[in-house]
Amino acid sequence: MPTRLATWQDLLPAAKLLAQVFHDDHMFGSFVHPRQDEYPEDVYLYWLRFLREIYYTEPGEHLVITYAEDSSTGEQATTVTGIAHWIRNYSKPPPTSWTSRLMLPIVERYNKAEDLVWKNRAVDHINDAIIALGNPYFMHHWSGSREDSWHLSLLGVSPAFGKRGYGRELVRWGFERSIQESVSCTVISVPGQERFYRACGFDTVVGTSNDEGGDENAWKAAGLLPAPIMVCDHGVEPRGLKKYGEK
Repeated sequence: MPTRLATWQDLLPAAKLLAQVFHDDHMFGSFVHPRQDEYPEDVYLYWLRFLREIYYTEPGEHLVITYAEDSSTGEQATTVTGIAHWIRNYSKPPPTSWTSRLMLPIVERYNKAEDLVWKNRAVDHINDAIIALGNPYFMHHWSGSREDSWHLSLLGVSPAFGKRGYGRELVRWGFERSIQESVSCTVISVPGQERFYRACGFDTVVGTSNDEGGDENAWKAAGLLPAPIMVCDHGVEPRGLKKYGEK
């Protein structure tokens, strides 16, 4: 099943795909986009601006797509069928590339300027900001030997191409690299998708996003469902893991 790194031209169809995939999602659907049914044509803008910035974030950020080829028109064309955002976490990050240093600030400014004239009327920016506020309450799971890891940050497959193995192929892309580099593979699962991720190789649930911090935990306080944190250490006992609050 064909898989490759996304190109700039893939970002728009991938954004529209993600708007479909996450329409019914608890977090990126009703929470981040409470007015998505009123403004359904606006939601893809959220994903497009996100993908643009990820595209130029280096090192460690990878947008991977699966695609279907179509030559019925006499010209070779491809349809984006799925996309994954894989992050290579480093205990000692390598230097940022010159491409990222040059292009990322330009893309960020472009996104802000575009938003002034082409707003996403479906989004709630306060709720969107809450997502990042939850990180301190579960990031301790990426300590010790798991500081070096491949993390699946985002996965979406077009509803028109579901049940054909595209999702598993996108997961396999990161798993193969984690095995080659002898590091852990991790994911924060969408609630209810644990069975899929377990079948893909994430064999251990180490906790959820809502376990720590009590009512100070931004995700828990906002009423977001506890998202299972799943890992695969490839049979190697993890070392030096910290508990919540431990420095």
